Amino acid sequence: MKTLSRKNSTFTLLFLAVAMLFNTACSEVGFTEITKAASKVVGNDEGETLFANNFTQKAENTPVDIIVVVDDSPSMSSEQKKLGERIESFIASLNGVDWRIAITTTDVSDDGPQGDFVTFEGTTTNVLSETVTNYKDVFLNTVKRKASKSSSERPLEATILALSKANTVNKGFFREQASLSIIYISDEDERSNGGSKATKPSEVVAAVTSLSSKKDFTAYGIIVEPGDSKCLFKARNHKEATHVSALAYATGGLTGSICADDYSPTLKAIGKNVRKLNDTFELLDLPDNDSVEVSLAPEQDIKWSLEGKKLIFDVPPLDDTKITVKFKKPKSK
Repeated sequence: MKTLSRKNSTFTLLFLAVAMLFNTACSEVGFTEITKAASKVVGNDEGETLFANNFTQKAENTPVDIIVVVDDSPSMSSEQKKLGERIESFIASLNGVDWRIAITTTDVSDDGPQGDFVTFEGTTTNVLSETVTNYKDVFLNTVKRKASKSSSERPLEATILALSKANTVNKGFFREQASLSIIYISDEDERSNGGSKATKPSEVVAAVTSLSSKKDFTAYGIIVEPGDSKCLFKARNHKEATHVSALAYATGGLTGSICADDYSPTLKAIGKNVRKLNDTFELLDLPDNDSVEVSLAPEQDIKWSLEGKKLIFDVPPLDDTKITVKFKKPKSK
């Protein structure tokens, strides 16, 4: 097992900067219950008393409602096909999870869905689940959209419209106790190039909070990631998806490159993240911070910090990870 090093404050400062930039507090959208430890007393080579707290990472398999917002502009046909063909790796990562999927598009023009969930091909429903016969093929056939007439992609605006219709045309999809995940697939930014009129990430978070103040919400993207010069060079119409990227970052999600030959790794990573792994573990005793040693099995290079008795990882350890925390208690004054 590998002993991990303590992280510095760079991540914390960066996160606070993003939170201030978009004027949103992620704690309003949801939180993960802290896992507590099993404990035992152990010694070390110097004969000192150490306390060992042991945890096992377990995914919280709560229900999850997943909205896929797909870019249906003419340039996106090959990307839609990749997504549909690799959905099996995503669904496999949701094993044991009560999931449901709906699809809308980035087209909010008069001729577009404007946030309405589309009916899945060969069915009479706009909600996909394991109960739908051949649901993988149904998803593939539906996500490959006919090109729209609109050349202005508006994934975030479409999201807000979809949420606003929770009690009308999209009624029956949003479950009160379910978390919400939104996956964006687009080769451009909000309104193609962003700009002052583009819908902001904070507006999406506010819309989710209006739907349910306690709903756990995470955004993801298969996009042109900011700074990906190779992907930008690949096609003239590609634009950095700064708005989706910022929304994913602010809500604890992740992004992958739309220029990748295979979306399976990104979809698998999203699937695992959707299962809500813990990033915070509570020790049974207040530790002497300088004495703390953290080890994971299997080994993972993850930085951590301490806040009182709370052990907080930068990113959640993998499911079924064994976590051992050894420490001394503070000396009595």
